[in-house]
Amino acid sequence: MMDLHARRHWSWTDWFFSALRLISVLMSVTYLYGYTPAEQRGLVMTIALFAYAVPQTFYLPGHIRPRLFITTEIILSVGFTIYMMSFLSHDVNTVSYLYMPAIIICYLSSKKLFLSLAPFIIFGFPILFQAVGNHDADYVVSQVSNFALFCAIGYGFGVFLRQKDQLSDSLHEIEEKNEQLEQYIHQVERITLLEERNRMSRELHDTVGHSLTASIVAMEAIQRLMDRDAEAAKKRLGELIAFNRKNLEQIRQTVHEMAMNELKWPLEELIQRTAEEFSEQTETKVFVETTTDQLIVTEATKLALLRCLQETLTNAKKHGGASEIKILLDYKNEQLTLTVQDNGIGSDDMKEGYGIQGMKERVQALRGSIQIDSSSSKGTAISIGIPLEG
Repeated sequence: MMDLHARRHWSWTDWFFSALRLISVLMSVTYLYGYTPAEQRGLVMTIALFAYAVPQTFYLPGHIRPRLFITTEIILSVGFTIYMMSFLSHDVNTVSYLYMPAIIICYLSSKKLFLSLAPFIIFGFPILFQAVGNHDADYVVSQVSNFALFCAIGYGFGVFLRQKDQLSDSLHEIEEKNEQLEQYIHQVERITLLEERNRMSRELHDTVGHSLTASIVAMEAIQRLMDRDAEAAKKRLGELIAFNRKNLEQIRQTVHEMAMNELKWPLEELIQRTAEEFSEQTETKVFVETTTDQLIVTEATKLALLRCLQETLTNAKKHGGASEIKILLDYKNEQLTLTVQDNGIGSDDMKEGYGIQGMKERVQALRGSIQIDSSSSKGTAISIGIPLEG
């Protein structure tokens, strides 16, 4: 929080009050100069310049010492006012020279300092000048009202700025806490996802391992039994087929659960995670750009794009030897487009293998299309377009 009465950096309000102080001094001196005898004008201008310049040296950009400014401002401004009152008429409002210093002094004051200075300025100044200038009681009352108003303006403005700055600091702190909270949430999500993947991997490993081991043992037994008892071997083979069908269904269910767990992320994050994992595993530079923001798509679309992306990345590295891959996810005119461009060797006569055919089948099932552009000099670019309902 900005502490106006402590050493600190220069702010726009300091420029504002410095400018007001300069303008006020010029106007007050010009006003008093007109009533000053000719033989004293040179001395008056010298004292006025000194009374303005000395406090200002403690109120400059990069050099703010508010307490020294307040001390010298009170001493020199009051001294200059008393000096002017010593030879000017009572009709001249000499005390007006102190109005702007009172505002700035209270603006720079802390609450504790203000409670000490305000009574002195509000009551002390009028009483002092009443004694020096032999003014009546009405003069004191009038000046007390004036100084009370200017002190309130200065201190009120300072309080407003301090509260505004405090609010800004609080908002900034809240934003930092929110960022930290988001980071913690992402960490928890990553840990949760990793634990879930590990659980699924263990379950899949145990299921497949157990099923294959049991099947191999059973087939070896059937092989030995076939020569001795063909009917018994046939019966055992039927049991083995039923056993394997049941295990196959379990494996499919486990894989389905893994896919559904993977698809819980937004499409943009799925693509980003896939790219990061591929980049780490293969030491390939992968750049991702998305023009979408939390786009809502079906799980079928997510799965199709994810599998196509995985296949494309694998082909770019395995067959194209790419060292750099660029991924663009774009949504325009109710059409979602995923483009993958690599700097691999490419091919002028690309043959579609099982992977490309599988990609086409996935995309065509969603009424989409795939465009492949490959050449030996430019690498390979694959663009997958899937229409989305508006």
